[in-house]
Amino acid sequence: EGLHEHANVANIGSFLSGANNNGLHAANAIAAMFIATGQDAANVAESSAAVVHTEVTSGGDLYVSITLPSGGVADIREVSGADERILANEKLQRMGAAFDLWLNSAIVTLNGKADVTPADTLALLAGDRMYLIVRIIVLSYGDSVDFDSTCPRCDHVSQSSISISETILPTLKPYPEKREFEFVLPSGRKIIYGYTTGMHERAMAAKDDPSPMDLLAMRVRSVDGFPATPQTLDEFDGRDRATLRRKLMSDPGGGVSTAVDVTCEACKHRYVTHLQDHVSFFLPGLRQR
Repeated sequence: EGLHEHANVANIGSFLSGANNNGLHAANAIAAMFIATGQDAANVAESSAAVVHTEVTSGGDLYVSITLPSGGVADIREVSGADERILANEKLQRMGAAFDLWLNSAIVTLNGKADVTPADTLALLAGDRMYLIVRIIVLSYGDSVDFDSTCPRCDHVSQSSISISETILPTLKPYPEKREFEFVLPSGRKIIYGYTTGMHERAMAAKDDPSPMDLLAMRVRSVDGFPATPQTLDEFDGRDRATLRRKLMSDPGGGVSTAVDVTCEACKHRYVTHLQDHVSFFLPGLRQR
């Protein structure tokens, strides 16, 4: 109990002093592994943010756990004026390439690899891509985001401002170690599904009339051991389709949520909007027309 109490006091001191972890010198072990495996030891700064948790069990024992961040490591840089022109290029927007080129240009290294290509960023999980975007925005423009949103009830355009560190970053959720999952539909069909990647997002951007149903269907890897096709999924009966949707919606993966609650200035209606749907998130200073 004494150790547990002192651990809590140490945690408060760590966070008050601005430390990024309370991890009992985890950097020593991480650095040794990076060097032994030929990784860039400089990335220890981002990868050693261990979090220690202690509690006293019902049996009076001291339980201690240490959690390390999972997933890849990226070095990013500030967005330049040339990068902003890429994002504003209407031709690239129509091709669905503007956003990916913008993201790719702001990543210096990805998992230790320099000369990052658009294919590398397209292969990233969607949650990782959105987390990178948020971090790039904060690095380039600061923590505050101003945006306009249109009320779905009265069409009034409200102006809002949020803090990313207070609103968005606390929603961070890590991906599980597994990347593919199996479950059985009511009909007995065996489904294997995974998470959304940049390739799926690019395919959605290329569609003339994209639907959330399309994005869910892209996550299905196989049906009864055969590659899934839109026609296969369309042939499911109602119970199978409903079960599949519920399963995929309940397991979106990791990343951060960019959902923001807005109260209409005119009619006081409350609604939800997403930051990535607003041009001023990527290009601060531009307002909705």
